[in-house]
Formats: sequence, structure tokens, C-alpha cells
Amino acid sequence: MGTIPPRDPSSEGQERPSKDSIGRGIAIAVLCQFGFLVVGSIVISLKANSFVFVLMSWGVIPLIVLIPLFIIKLQSGHSRTAKGILIIGSIAFLLNAACDAMIGVPRIF
Repeated sequence: MGTIPPRDPSSEGQERPSKDSIGRGIAIAVLCQFGFLVVGSIVISLKANSFVFVLMSWGVIPLIVLIPLFIIKLQSGHSRTAKGILIIGSIAFLLNAACDAMIGVPRIF
């Protein structure tokens, strides 16, 4: 039988940093928003008729990605990360609604 190595007394009160944080969720959601902007820019450059659609839906379409990410993180036990994703998704949606209301753009959806 093997012996168990002794514990290091200096690491008694220290825990490993958790991978579950609101900041991680915010970073994931911001990267998703940035990815949508990049993909949207490529789509706009390829087809000019889609400019209005991409401009009007920049807060709605990323929710198609953020809602499943939110559910996956919540089910995997990362509730703080899920909260961060929800925060950024909500802010993006509300900014989209406010900008559309200020400009007076008719909604497609």
C-alpha cells in the first residue's frame, strides 16, 4: 500500500479559484456580441440589402445564441456565469429596443 503525502499547512485556507463567476459570463456574452458584429459586417459587405436587417436586429439575433448558452451554464451548475450571460443579453436587447424607438425604425419581427 502506498502512503498518503502530508498536506501542506500553508495551503489550508486556500481554495482553488472557481470557474463560475459573473465576469466570465459577461466575457462570454460580450464575445458572442462581438462575433455577431463581425459576422454581420461580413454579411453586409456581401449583400447590401441585408444592412437594414442586421442593423435592426443586433440585439435580437445574438439572443438565439445566448439563451442556449444561459441554459447550458445553468444546468451545468455555473449559475454565476449564467447570470453574467443573462445580464449582457438583457442589456443588448434593451439597447436595441431603445435605438429602434429613437430612430423610429419599423420592426421586422
